[in-house]
Amino acid sequence: MTSKAWKKIPSIFDEQSNKLTATVNHLSWFAVLGDKSDSVPPQTQIAVSGSQTGVWFVEPPLIEFYFEGDGQDILHTFYSKNDGETWEKYTEPFYFDQDGITNLIYKSQDENGNMENVKDYSFHLNLYGKTTEKIKVSGSTFEISN
Repeated sequence: MTSKAWKKIPSIFDEQSNKLTATVNHLSWFAVLGDKSDSVPPQTQIAVSGSQTGVWFVEPPLIEFYFEGDGQDILHTFYSKNDGETWEKYTEPFYFDQDGITNLIYKSQDENGNMENVKDYSFHLNLYGKTTEKIKVSGSTFEISN
């Protein structure tokens, strides 16, 4: 009876031709198994720019994603404006025009299938010049009537 266990066969991978070669003395089924040569996920950075007063943007900020480091081959970058309920594919810088406090989340995947953990960036946008002032009332009486 012949063994049906897989046997390791020495092989050579040529990165230039993207071919794997091995020599055997029989015809049989084979499989190529191995570890990823790159298992490090990409590291996406975010740049948010525009006019601000304090922590508040007073015009739609420009949102841009970029990458630093070893020239990672990024396949896709995704972002969400609603805490991950829906994801949009990033294709180019965009202006964000939704008033209020926003938590933008984002992540990228490289060509080796490595997906980075979700990152987030919070910012404040006040397009309409709304302000709130604190008013201190002291020494007054209030009456409530039906």
